[in-house]
Amino acid sequence: MTETITWRKILKRDFNRLYDAFNCYTSEFKPECEPKLIDLAERYKSYAVDYGGKRYVFVFAESDDSQLVGLVIYDRSSRKILYVIYDEHKYEIMLYFLRLILRLATEGRIDVFEAFLSRIGVSLQLINFFGFCYMHLGDEFVAYLYENYRDILDRLIKDRIIYGRNFVFLPMMDTILIRLNDGSILYFPTDVMFGTTKTVTEFNYPLFHKFLSYLIDSAEELDRNMIIHEDEYQQYKPGYAFSLVSPPNWRGKYAVVFAGKFYRGLSGREIFGEANIFFVECNGLCKMHSLRNILDYMNISRYEPYKAYSIAKFIQEHGYDDYTIKFLEYIIGSRDKFPPEFIDEVYRRYLNMNVMNIIS
Repeated sequence: MTETITWRKILKRDFNRLYDAFNCYTSEFKPECEPKLIDLAERYKSYAVDYGGKRYVFVFAESDDSQLVGLVIYDRSSRKILYVIYDEHKYEIMLYFLRLILRLATEGRIDVFEAFLSRIGVSLQLINFFGFCYMHLGDEFVAYLYENYRDILDRLIKDRIIYGRNFVFLPMMDTILIRLNDGSILYFPTDVMFGTTKTVTEFNYPLFHKFLSYLIDSAEELDRNMIIHEDEYQQYKPGYAFSLVSPPNWRGKYAVVFAGKFYRGLSGREIFGEANIFFVECNGLCKMHSLRNILDYMNISRYEPYKAYSIAKFIQEHGYDDYTIKFLEYIIGSRDKFPPEFIDEVYRRYLNMNVMNIIS
């Protein structure tokens, strides 16, 4: 089943009144804005549903040259507005986000959205995550959401990797990767509005496509293998998080490593900082391809030469701090899953830091 949008065709003056009511409530916060918005949203609604004492009012309105999409949620007894979101149909992701919520409402599953709204609210990141995935995965994403929404919510709270059969969402890096039916991969940033979608194929970015496709396939294992180091005696210092996957057919030549700092707030909220994913490649010469560098390269200019990372550059950027030491120790401790040449280089760098003697 797909949602059916009923666009309400209204006069320009009525469209302007509706737009002004949304803008008044969200920008001016005047007392008279609230009842005005509820009244106009109800008058020009395309769909409405009641749930748990609340009323969800969906607005898809258009005049001759403009469109407006919005959602107003208010308490039925007190007529107090609880949540408002709208857009002049300038941001396509917002339209798909609201189409998804409308579909949940029409299929009697508004409880799914309520779970997110009540526990974490609706952020730009969530709008982009839901909207972009629904735009490109459709029914597949809806089925995934119905089955896994509690797990998704927990992962968002814990800043963990979220994955499906054809996508991976890295909230700690504000990054979504989606694989389409033709094998091409879409990248979209979730921390900005009007972000640019980048398409990665075997032809325009063959190396990147290889790595990103494997990242989608191995996301579950990468999440499962996550190791977090925390100092129980220094709770205000960040901990460190590492994970590793090495596909059997890549063994000895490639490995994928997640690395980042780990923070636990007083409320228990978990956050990863400086998170990155490295694709280690050894074909005579060992290189580290940073996911952040790959995404930046595709965003800025493909006419500049792409530069791979190295363990030396990692040390240079992060310095000889505890994070660097823990990262090198993690790699050395997982030596059987990395290319031997890479381990030799890491081992040399580690010894040169004069941190400690290693007993093999």
